[in-house]
Amino acid sequence: RMQIQHVDSGHTIVEQGTMGTHFYIIHKGLVEVVIQGEVVRTLGTGDYFGERALLFNEPRTANIVAIEDRTELWVMGKQTFGEIVQGTCFDYLKDRIQLQDTRVEMRELEFVRVVGRGGFGVVKMVRNAKTG
Repeated sequence: RMQIQHVDSGHTIVEQGTMGTHFYIIHKGLVEVVIQGEVVRTLGTGDYFGERALLFNEPRTANIVAIEDRTELWVMGKQTFGEIVQGTCFDYLKDRIQLQDTRVEMRELEFVRVVGRGGFGVVKMVRNAKTG
């Protein structure tokens, strides 16, 4: 149910815009997360990717490119992923994805309280109405 895949530096593992069929755990090596041609983060040993497309049945949101030779990935198919990721595990992954969403509109923010006042203005604590 879990397969091992080795890839070398420069290999595109996942292409942005394609439908997801697998979930990946990085056992050894490094990969870059590239969105619209811009590197947004680097992932390494113990990190994982591919869950968003499988959880929400949506196209991949980024390219994932290996940046070390012999990067070792543990690969799980969509069906196995669906059988394993349920209940609290599903909730955890869903909540984690929401925290990664950096597209926040001002109208989505709710005022919580004033944190401080100073010569340059008032500092307010807010929360995202969608994610809390």
